Amino acid sequence: MRCIWSLVLLCSVLCWSRATALDNLNFATAENITWASFNFKTILEWQPKPTNYVYTVEVAGEKSDWKRKCVYIQETECDVTDELRNVKDTFKARIISEVQDREDVLEEFPYANSPPFSPYQQTLIGSPSVESYMFNEDHTKLTAFIKDSLTPYRSASGQFETLRDIFKDDLIYTFFYWKSSSTGKKQTTSTNNEIKIDVEKGESYCFSVKATVQSRKTLRDSEESVVQCTSNGGSASDFLKTSEYLYLCVS
Repeated sequence: MRCIWSLVLLCSVLCWSRATALDNLNFATAENITWASFNFKTILEWQPKPTNYVYTVEVAGEKSDWKRKCVYIQETECDVTDELRNVKDTFKARIISEVQDREDVLEEFPYANSPPFSPYQQTLIGSPSVESYMFNEDHTKLTAFIKDSLTPYRSASGQFETLRDIFKDDLIYTFFYWKSSSTGKKQTTSTNNEIKIDVEKGESYCFSVKATVQSRKTLRDSEESVVQCTSNGGSASDFLKTSEYLYLCVS
């Protein structure tokens, strides 16, 4: 009987100690959880800043198991890019509030769930750029060469993949162009990185380009690229940036 009462007393003390420890921890679960993603570089962000505890992030996809990321951190953000490599999957995260190296305190620490996130559908896409251009021999056609934004993911060869590598023909360009002496803007679309347009000989032209993910219902378009212009007479020897072009128009 004495042994039984001793065990009861010990359990009571342990339970009281556990409760006291929990009261002193004052856990707060993460709030305002958001996915900040640009060109597939994805950061999970939340509030508040922890006080007497730390955070651990876990990420899972519909086609992948839970993986721990950013373990025992005091920051309120976590780079989860590497865990989202299967960009067409839909992911969720949970942010655990816990005490480092104190697994004896709780069997399961409190956590908060993120909203779902699909990189393919939701990452913001950066604008492409006109890397170079050239006229044909009689200066009646102009070919612009479009350069895609890079992503953080590497191909099997070790090169960084572009947005085109990931979206393929789902990515379309809208190429805007106009005579530098006119405000009338024309446009053409293409899934090819080489865009050809008809031009008038002796005229200089300005142009910009944007990208669109055709399958998306929202977040479809990138911003337009910086305006670039051919020099007077249609020479392909240099580019004029937006600020220079505006200065020429005003002066």
